[in-house]
Amino acid sequence: MDSTYQGYSSQATNLWLLACLLYIWIFLVSVPLSLFLTQYSSSIAQLWFVKFLEKYVVRGWIIIWFTLLYIVNLATDNRKLSFDIKNPKTLRCVKIYIANFVWLTILLEWCLGPPLFERVSVWSGAHCTVPQVSGEYACQRAGGNWINPFDSSSHYTMLLSCSLLVWDLVIPYLPSYAIYRKFGTMLETRENSAAAAAAAVEPDLEMNGWAETNDSKISDYKKIVVLVSLIFISLWLISYCTTSLFFHTIPEKLVGLICGLFIPLLSHTIPLRS
Repeated sequence: MDSTYQGYSSQATNLWLLACLLYIWIFLVSVPLSLFLTQYSSSIAQLWFVKFLEKYVVRGWIIIWFTLLYIVNLATDNRKLSFDIKNPKTLRCVKIYIANFVWLTILLEWCLGPPLFERVSVWSGAHCTVPQVSGEYACQRAGGNWINPFDSSSHYTMLLSCSLLVWDLVIPYLPSYAIYRKFGTMLETRENSAAAAAAAVEPDLEMNGWAETNDSKISDYKKIVVLVSLIFISLWLISYCTTSLFFHTIPEKLVGLICGLFIPLLSHTIPLRS
Protein backbone atom coordinates (compact mmCIF):
# COMPACT_ATOMS: atom_id res chain seq x y z
CA MET A 1 0.00 0.00 0.00
CA ASP A 2 1.67 3.22 -1.18
CA SER A 3 0.36 5.72 1.33
CA THR A 4 1.93 8.70 -0.45
CA TYR A 5 0.34 7.76 -3.74
CA GLN A 6 -3.02 7.34 -2.09
CA GLY A 7 -2.86 10.83 -0.62
CA TYR A 8 -2.13 9.76 2.95
CA SER A 9 0.89 10.47 5.08
CA SER A 10 2.51 7.33 6.40
CA GLN A 11 1.70 8.44 9.97
CA ALA A 12 -2.01 8.79 9.23
CA THR A 13 -2.06 5.41 7.51
CA ASN A 14 -0.28 3.77 10.45
CA LEU A 15 -2.77 5.22 12.94
CA TRP A 16 -5.68 4.08 10.78
CA LEU A 17 -4.23 0.56 10.61
CA LEU A 18 -4.00 0.61 14.41
CA ALA A 19 -7.73 1.38 14.48
CA CYS A 20 -8.33 -1.65 12.23
CA LEU A 21 -6.24 -3.81 14.57
CA LEU A 22 -8.26 -2.56 17.56
CA TYR A 23 -11.49 -4.00 16.12
CA ILE A 24 -9.78 -7.26 15.19
CA TRP A 25 -8.25 -7.49 18.67
CA ILE A 26 -11.67 -6.96 20.29
CA PHE A 27 -13.07 -9.80 18.20
CA LEU A 28 -10.21 -12.15 19.14
CA VAL A 29 -10.44 -11.32 22.84
CA SER A 30 -14.22 -11.78 22.80
CA VAL A 31 -14.03 -15.27 21.30
CA PRO A 32 -13.46 -17.22 24.56
CA LEU A 33 -15.59 -14.79 26.59
CA SER A 34 -18.58 -14.98 24.24
CA LEU A 35 -18.74 -18.77 24.65
CA PHE A 36 -19.94 -18.10 28.20
CA LEU A 37 -21.62 -14.69 27.85
CA THR A 38 -23.97 -15.34 24.92
CA GLN A 39 -26.35 -17.09 27.32
CA TYR A 40 -27.14 -13.64 28.74
CA SER A 41 -28.00 -12.10 25.36
CA SER A 42 -31.72 -11.83 26.14
CA SER A 43 -31.06 -9.93 29.37
CA ILE A 44 -28.49 -7.63 27.77
CA ALA A 45 -30.88 -6.81 24.93
CA GLN A 46 -33.36 -5.43 27.49
CA LEU A 47 -30.94 -2.88 28.97
CA TRP A 48 -32.09 0.70 28.23
CA PHE A 49 -28.74 1.80 26.80
CA VAL A 50 -28.52 -1.22 24.50
CA LYS A 51 -32.09 -0.51 23.37
CA PHE A 52 -31.16 3.14 22.79
CA LEU A 53 -28.14 2.21 20.68
CA GLU A 54 -30.14 -0.30 18.70
CA LYS A 55 -33.11 1.97 18.06
CA TYR A 56 -31.47 5.35 17.43
CA VAL A 57 -27.80 4.75 16.59
CA VAL A 58 -27.44 1.42 14.79
CA ARG A 59 -30.39 -0.43 13.29
CA GLY A 60 -32.14 1.64 10.64
CA TRP A 61 -30.08 4.74 11.48
CA ILE A 62 -26.41 3.88 11.06
CA ILE A 63 -26.33 4.55 7.29
CA ILE A 64 -28.05 7.91 7.82
CA TRP A 65 -25.62 8.95 10.57
CA PHE A 66 -22.68 7.66 8.55
CA THR A 67 -23.78 9.60 5.46
CA LEU A 68 -24.20 12.83 7.43
CA LEU A 69 -20.82 12.43 9.14
CA TYR A 70 -19.12 11.61 5.87
CA ILE A 71 -20.58 14.65 4.09
CA VAL A 72 -19.87 17.17 6.85
CA ASN A 73 -16.31 15.86 7.29
CA LEU A 74 -15.69 16.47 3.60
CA ALA A 75 -17.52 19.80 3.56
CA THR A 76 -15.40 21.14 6.45
CA ASP A 77 -12.09 19.87 5.14
CA ASN A 78 -10.73 23.39 4.84
CA ARG A 79 -11.37 26.55 6.83
CA LYS A 80 -14.46 27.33 4.76
CA LEU A 81 -17.62 25.28 4.37
CA SER A 82 -17.54 23.78 0.89
CA PHE A 83 -18.03 20.54 -1.00
CA ASP A 84 -15.84 20.64 -4.09
CA ILE A 85 -16.56 17.53 -6.14
CA LYS A 86 -13.66 18.47 -8.42
CA ASN A 87 -11.22 18.21 -5.56
CA PRO A 88 -9.25 14.92 -5.97
CA LYS A 89 -9.65 14.02 -2.30
CA THR A 90 -13.39 14.70 -2.35
CA LEU A 91 -13.83 12.73 -5.55
CA ARG A 92 -11.91 9.81 -4.08
CA CYS A 93 -14.08 9.84 -0.94
CA VAL A 94 -17.26 9.91 -3.04
CA LYS A 95 -16.03 6.78 -4.83
CA ILE A 96 -15.41 5.11 -1.48
CA TYR A 97 -18.85 6.07 -0.19
CA ILE A 98 -20.54 4.66 -3.31
CA ALA A 99 -18.50 1.45 -3.08
CA ASN A 100 -19.46 1.03 0.58
CA PHE A 101 -23.14 1.72 -0.13
CA VAL A 102 -23.24 -0.81 -2.98
CA TRP A 103 -21.39 -3.40 -0.88
CA LEU A 104 -23.76 -3.06 2.09
CA THR A 105 -26.77 -3.15 -0.24
CA ILE A 106 -25.57 -6.41 -1.81
CA LEU A 107 -24.92 -7.97 1.58
CA LEU A 108 -27.94 -6.73 3.53
CA GLU A 109 -30.69 -5.46 1.23
CA TRP A 110 -30.72 -6.70 -2.36
CA CYS A 111 -28.59 -8.92 -4.57
CA LEU A 112 -30.64 -9.63 -7.70
CA GLY A 113 -33.31 -10.68 -5.23
CA PRO A 114 -32.61 -11.55 -1.60
CA PRO A 115 -29.43 -10.03 -0.12
CA LEU A 116 -26.29 -12.13 0.09
CA PHE A 117 -26.46 -12.63 3.87
CA GLU A 118 -30.03 -13.90 3.57
CA ARG A 119 -29.03 -16.27 0.76
CA VAL A 120 -26.33 -17.72 3.01
CA SER A 121 -28.91 -18.15 5.77
CA VAL A 122 -31.31 -19.98 3.42
CA TRP A 123 -28.50 -22.21 2.19
CA SER A 124 -27.79 -23.10 5.83
CA GLY A 125 -31.44 -24.03 6.43
CA ALA A 126 -33.16 -20.78 7.43
CA HIS A 127 -36.94 -20.80 7.03
CA CYS A 128 -40.13 -19.05 8.11
CA THR A 129 -42.61 -20.58 10.53
CA VAL A 130 -45.38 -19.48 8.16
CA PRO A 131 -45.68 -22.04 5.34
CA GLN A 132 -44.80 -20.98 1.78
CA VAL A 133 -43.24 -17.69 2.90
CA SER A 134 -39.63 -17.12 1.96
CA GLY A 135 -37.34 -14.32 3.06
CA GLU A 136 -36.80 -12.73 6.46
CA TYR A 137 -38.66 -9.47 5.74
CA ALA A 138 -41.59 -11.31 4.13
CA CYS A 139 -41.72 -13.63 7.13
CA GLN A 140 -41.90 -10.69 9.54
CA ARG A 141 -44.68 -9.07 7.51
CA ALA A 142 -46.60 -12.35 7.56
CA GLY A 143 -46.35 -12.48 11.35
CA GLY A 144 -44.04 -15.48 11.40
CA ASN A 145 -40.68 -16.17 13.04
CA TRP A 146 -37.55 -16.43 10.94
CA ILE A 147 -35.62 -19.52 12.07
CA ASN A 148 -31.99 -18.87 11.15
CA PRO A 149 -29.25 -21.43 11.97
CA PHE A 150 -26.53 -19.16 10.56
CA ASP A 151 -27.14 -15.44 11.00
CA SER A 152 -24.14 -13.58 9.55
CA SER A 153 -23.54 -10.55 11.75
CA SER A 154 -24.83 -7.53 9.83
CA HIS A 155 -24.08 -5.42 12.92
CA TYR A 156 -20.40 -6.31 12.66
CA THR A 157 -20.34 -5.48 8.96
CA MET A 158 -22.07 -2.10 9.27
CA LEU A 159 -20.31 -1.01 12.45
CA LEU A 160 -16.88 -1.90 11.10
CA SER A 161 -17.20 -0.39 7.65
CA CYS A 162 -18.84 2.84 8.82
CA SER A 163 -16.51 3.33 11.79
CA LEU A 164 -13.29 2.74 9.86
CA LEU A 165 -14.31 4.99 6.97
CA VAL A 166 -15.12 7.82 9.39
CA TRP A 167 -11.85 7.16 11.24
CA ASP A 168 -10.11 7.63 7.91
CA LEU A 169 -11.49 11.17 7.63
CA VAL A 170 -10.91 12.35 11.21
CA ILE A 171 -7.48 10.92 12.06
CA PRO A 172 -5.51 13.69 10.27
CA TYR A 173 -7.26 16.24 12.50
CA LEU A 174 -6.70 14.59 15.88
CA PRO A 175 -4.27 15.94 18.49
CA SER A 176 -2.80 12.43 18.76
CA TYR A 177 -2.02 12.51 15.04
CA ALA A 178 -0.28 15.86 15.42
CA ILE A 179 1.91 14.45 18.20
CA TYR A 180 2.57 11.26 16.21
CA ARG A 181 3.45 13.27 13.09
CA LYS A 182 5.81 15.56 14.98
CA PHE A 183 7.51 12.54 16.54
CA GLY A 184 7.89 10.97 13.09
CA THR A 185 9.37 14.20 11.75
CA MET A 186 11.87 14.25 14.61
CA LEU A 187 13.00 10.72 13.76
CA GLU A 188 13.33 11.61 10.09
CA THR A 189 15.32 14.70 11.06
CA ARG A 190 17.92 12.58 12.81
CA GLU A 191 18.31 10.34 9.80
CA ASN A 192 18.54 13.06 7.14
CA SER A 193 21.19 15.67 6.53
CA ALA A 194 20.90 19.00 8.29
CA ALA A 195 19.62 20.74 5.16
CA ALA A 196 17.03 18.07 4.38
CA ALA A 197 15.94 18.03 8.01
CA ALA A 198 15.36 21.77 8.04
CA ALA A 199 13.24 21.50 4.90
CA ALA A 200 11.25 18.60 6.35
CA VAL A 201 10.10 20.51 9.43
CA GLU A 202 6.56 21.78 8.83
CA PRO A 203 4.34 23.94 11.09
CA ASP A 204 1.71 21.24 11.49
CA LEU A 205 0.87 21.77 15.17
CA GLU A 206 -1.25 24.41 16.80
CA MET A 207 -0.56 25.52 20.34
CA ASN A 208 -3.65 23.65 21.51
CA GLY A 209 -2.40 20.36 20.05
CA TRP A 210 -4.85 20.03 17.16
CA ALA A 211 -3.30 18.90 13.89
CA GLU A 212 -3.11 21.29 10.98
CA THR A 213 -3.61 20.22 7.39
CA ASN A 214 -3.01 21.89 4.06
CA ASP A 215 -0.90 24.54 5.84
CA SER A 216 -3.92 26.10 7.51
CA LYS A 217 -5.31 25.95 11.01
CA ILE A 218 -8.37 23.80 11.28
CA SER A 219 -11.58 25.73 11.80
CA ASP A 220 -13.90 25.62 14.78
CA TYR A 221 -16.46 24.00 12.48
CA LYS A 222 -14.02 21.18 11.80
CA LYS A 223 -13.24 20.69 15.47
CA ILE A 224 -16.96 20.32 16.22
CA VAL A 225 -17.41 17.88 13.33
CA VAL A 226 -14.44 15.81 14.52
CA LEU A 227 -15.77 15.71 18.09
CA VAL A 228 -19.25 14.66 16.94
CA SER A 229 -17.67 12.02 14.70
CA LEU A 230 -15.72 10.66 17.67
CA ILE A 231 -18.91 10.49 19.74
CA PHE A 232 -20.60 8.35 17.09
CA ILE A 233 -17.49 6.21 16.63
CA SER A 234 -17.51 5.63 20.41
CA LEU A 235 -21.19 4.67 20.42
CA TRP A 236 -20.64 2.32 17.49
CA LEU A 237 -17.65 0.84 19.32
CA ILE A 238 -19.80 0.15 22.38
CA SER A 239 -22.35 -1.59 20.14
CA TYR A 240 -19.53 -3.53 18.48
CA CYS A 241 -18.21 -4.69 21.86
CA THR A 242 -21.71 -5.65 23.00
CA THR A 243 -22.26 -7.69 19.85
CA SER A 244 -18.82 -9.28 20.26
CA LEU A 245 -19.52 -10.46 23.80
CA PHE A 246 -23.22 -11.32 23.86
CA PHE A 247 -24.60 -11.92 20.39
CA HIS A 248 -24.00 -14.23 17.42
CA THR A 249 -21.80 -17.27 17.13
CA ILE A 250 -18.08 -16.96 16.43
CA PRO A 251 -18.37 -17.97 12.73
CA GLU A 252 -21.24 -15.50 12.24
CA LYS A 253 -19.13 -12.68 13.65
CA LEU A 254 -16.11 -13.78 11.62
CA VAL A 255 -18.14 -13.42 8.43
CA GLY A 256 -19.28 -9.97 9.54
CA LEU A 257 -15.71 -9.02 10.44
CA ILE A 258 -14.33 -9.98 7.03
CA CYS A 259 -17.15 -8.26 5.16
CA GLY A 260 -16.88 -5.15 7.34
CA LEU A 261 -13.13 -4.80 6.72
CA PHE A 262 -13.42 -5.33 2.97
CA ILE A 263 -14.33 -1.82 1.77
CA PRO A 264 -12.18 0.10 4.29
CA LEU A 265 -9.10 -1.92 3.32
CA LEU A 266 -10.02 -1.69 -0.35
CA SER A 267 -10.37 2.09 0.01
CA HIS A 268 -6.63 2.40 0.57
CA THR A 269 -6.05 1.10 -2.95
CA ILE A 270 -8.17 3.87 -4.53
CA PRO A 271 -5.72 6.50 -5.83
CA LEU A 272 -6.05 10.16 -5.04
CA ARG A 273 -6.02 10.89 -8.74
CA SER A 274 -7.48 8.55 -11.35
